[in-house]
Amino acid sequence: MVTPKHPSPFDDFAHEHPLKRQFREDLRLAGMADASRKSYLDAVGLFFKRTWLAPDAVTEHHVADYLRALQDAKVAAGTFKIARYGLFFFFQNTLARPWALFEKKSARRASSPSRTPVNIPSA
Repeated sequence: MVTPKHPSPFDDFAHEHPLKRQFREDLRLAGMADASRKSYLDAVGLFFKRTWLAPDAVTEHHVADYLRALQDAKVAAGTFKIARYGLFFFFQNTLARPWALFEKKSARRASSPSRTPVNIPSA
């Protein structure tokens, strides 16, 4: 069995890792429901188990690669959203890393020629 380079802060130790405790508290203070908190904790824990990275070593690129791998694996939309929003919350709120990956992109369509209203004379 291969041992990870760094113990994950989300492993189930007898004593909870301070980052996991902080993440749990941040989720609670944000008003998340119990089921949502558990889903986010599990999703972020899975990220660390699969990447074997220490939290301070994780870059925006690592997270983007992980999310692309989930898409390539064709996970269910709900599974993907939980992973994305869990990682967003952990890195953006708990670790205060405002990455462009998590910025909202406006859904703009290609600009079309503007139309000028036409006044139709009444008969």
